[in-house]
Amino acid sequence: MSSLHANPANKAEEFEPGYLLGGRFHLVRNLGRGAVGNVWLGADIQLHDEPVACKILHRVFEDDRRAISDLKREVLLTRKLRHPNIVAVHSFWDIDGHRFITMEYVGGSNMATLLSERDTPYTVPEVLPWIELLCGAMDHAHKQGILHRDVKPANILMATDGEVRLADFGIARTAREASARMSGQMTSGTLLFMSPEQLV
Repeated sequence: MSSLHANPANKAEEFEPGYLLGGRFHLVRNLGRGAVGNVWLGADIQLHDEPVACKILHRVFEDDRRAISDLKREVLLTRKLRHPNIVAVHSFWDIDGHRFITMEYVGGSNMATLLSERDTPYTVPEVLPWIELLCGAMDHAHKQGILHRDVKPANILMATDGEVRLADFGIARTAREASARMSGQMTSGTLLFMSPEQLV
């Protein structure tokens, strides 16, 4: 990684490979851009360049208390979930003017990308093992009282080791919180993939 360089003086919304995030994570390449943040593959220089995924809050949300709260919530809730088919989240960082979370890096792609690259749909025998694993992951979360609320192809990671992993608990809530909000008008999720009760 000879091209790596230190942080520039000004904060950049669009990072570049080699940027040193928080004085610890060299950014390698962008993995995806969401509504709230960018996800980058980083190399942890304190752990022999161990690969890690960094979800960095967009600058437009850097002073948004709700966005920051949701990012912290993702860490607090997901850290309770230790399951081979749920992406592990490590920690929340607020350093050098950037707010981000670090989590397990899963090599491979997500289901939305894989579907867009295929000419034909997956067959039922192909998807049944994945569905079984994902249901096991969601059952584990539900037993901890946590609802994902945004299960969709983009949040299903297809790892290079053949495993599937459920990602992005950014809008997850506890079952008690979700129940208390059912009579309100606010909801969260992706419209095409919402359960009927989220739309009530």
